[in-house]
Amino acid sequence: MAYTIPTRATIEARLLAIYPGAGAAFAGVLFDESMNWILDQANIRYSSATINLVAGQREYDLPNTIQKVESVEYQRSASNFQKIYPVSLDELNSTTPGWNVSPQSADPSRYYIASVPSGNTSKNIIGFPEQPVYNTVMGYPSLVIRGEVVDNLGSGDTLPMVLRDGSALLLEMAARYAEQFDHQNAQAKRMIADRAIGNLMVRTNELFDEAPNMLMVTPTWFNSSRSY
Repeated sequence: MAYTIPTRATIEARLLAIYPGAGAAFAGVLFDESMNWILDQANIRYSSATINLVAGQREYDLPNTIQKVESVEYQRSASNFQKIYPVSLDELNSTTPGWNVSPQSADPSRYYIASVPSGNTSKNIIGFPEQPVYNTVMGYPSLVIRGEVVDNLGSGDTLPMVLRDGSALLLEMAARYAEQFDHQNAQAKRMIADRAIGNLMVRTNELFDEAPNMLMVTPTWFNSSRSY
């Protein structure tokens, strides 16, 4: 069944048709909260960035498009890659004193995220306890970082395709409003919204199952707590 992907303004207007007293400003707040929460539950709001390695260089600027690192892969070639795992600086300092003074050279197997001074500002970096052995040549070896990004939609921007016709998003917005201002109908609206979002998660899984070249993700809908 065909459907038209609505804009942010369309969804907010639909909420105001249900709850005129919400007001345009609060409708915008509910839109942002609800959309970001649904995308988090689907665990699909991500981007990826590639870092070219320099032999002997342990730290690199973290791409500013990545707000939260979810996974890092070390790619030796197009068909040879492995996931590398996070480690904290506290753990490194505790288990391997002097690791940053006399680092070993090896293929990266762990990574850490830190912020370092740069003049009067600071920048986020991704680093590796081991110094890379090889320079990136013609794309390999390299690191692929996948992580969460923040979507800021303007009034005329269409919804992310995963939200389809926006009905689940609208129901979530209405449920959140009811839980604060329409207590008599809050429970019913919450049940309807949760059912719609659950169905959306099923369709999202099917989408990724049919797209083997996309980043595969594990939805967190059924084991995540709601956060407002």
